[in-house]
Amino acid sequence: MSDNRRSGYVVCWRSLLQADWARNATKLAAWMRLIGLAAYEAGCVRYKGRDWHLMRGQLVISATELGQQLCDERGRGLDKKSTERLLGWFAKEGMLELRGTPWGTIIEICNYDDYQAALQPVSSNCEPFATEQFEGATYGAPIGVPTVVPCVPPKAFTDADLGGDAVAPTVSPIGAPTVTTTEQEVKELDSTEDLKQISCPVSDETERDQKRKATLVVSQEARAVLEHFNAVADRRYQTKPTALQNINARLADGYSVADLQLVADFKTAHWAADLKMSEYLRPMTVFAPQKFDGYLAAAKRWNSIGRPRCVNGEWEGFERKRRLSNLAQAQQHAQAIMANTGVGYDDNTIL
Repeated sequence: MSDNRRSGYVVCWRSLLQADWARNATKLAAWMRLIGLAAYEAGCVRYKGRDWHLMRGQLVISATELGQQLCDERGRGLDKKSTERLLGWFAKEGMLELRGTPWGTIIEICNYDDYQAALQPVSSNCEPFATEQFEGATYGAPIGVPTVVPCVPPKAFTDADLGGDAVAPTVSPIGAPTVTTTEQEVKELDSTEDLKQISCPVSDETERDQKRKATLVVSQEARAVLEHFNAVADRRYQTKPTALQNINARLADGYSVADLQLVADFKTAHWAADLKMSEYLRPMTVFAPQKFDGYLAAAKRWNSIGRPRCVNGEWEGFERKRRLSNLAQAQQHAQAIMANTGVGYDDNTIL
C-alpha cells in the first residue's frame, strides 16, 4: 500500500472503455500500460545506464520493450514495427507526444492530470445513497487509505445484571462451532443490506448473450474495408468473425483503412483474371499477417506507376524479356543479314 501511495494511482474512466478504438484489445492494453508506466511526479529515473529527468506524465521506453509487455495468450509480444505503428496512431489522435532519442523514446501522455482526478460520478442510473452509508463501509476514511477497525470493549456486568432476574449468557457445548457478532460487524451488515437495497437491478442477460453481442460488434473501419473488398473483387462476404479476423488484426497493427483498401485493389488486379489464383481472393488470405507487408509495398509501387493491368501473370508495359531459343536467335541473325546485304530466299532455296 505504501508503494501505491508513492507511485500514485490511475483512474480509468468508463468513457474510455466506451470509445470505438477501445474495442481493440491491443490498443486498450497498450494505452493502460502507458498511463500506468508514466511518472506520477517529476523526477529522475535510470534507464539503460543513463539518468533521465522526466516530468509528470512522461516515461522513457523503447518500442521493442513496450512490445514485449503486450503479449498474447501464447506469450508472443508485438514486434517493433507494430509497436511503432501503434504509438504513431496514439500520437496522431493527440493522445501522446513522442520524442525519439538514440537511447530510447520519451513518451508524454497528453492531459495526464485528467487520468489522475478521482471525482465522484455526477449522475447515475442508480439511486444516490447518503455519504454516511458510503463512509460506513470504510469507517469514514478515503478509499485506498488503510483503516483501523475500532475495537469495542466488552461491557462489564453490573450487579443488576448478576441478579436473579438477569438471564445468564448461553454457553455453547464444547466442540460446537461458535459465532460471535461484534457491534462493528452489526453496523457493517446493516450497511451492506442498505447497499443491496439501493443497488442497480441485475440484467437478465446471460454471459453467453453478452459474448455474442461482443463478437457481433463491427467497427466502421472494418466494415468499410470489407465493403470495398466485396465491391472490387465481386464477392459477397458478410460481417462475420471469419471474414473480419485478419482485417481487425491489421487495423490493430496500425495500418489504415486506405492501406487495406489499396491492397484489396492490387491483389484483385493481380489475381482476378487467373482461374487458379482467384480462389485465394478472400479476406483471410489477402490480409493475412505473413505477407501483408510485402503486398502493401508492392501495391504502393503498382499505384505509383498508374495501376497497370495484369495480363497472363505480367503487368502490362512491364513484361519481362525472355531469353530467345537457339532457333529464334538464328532466325533473328538471318533476318539481320538479309536486311544488310539484300539477300533473300525464294521457293527454290534449299533449306
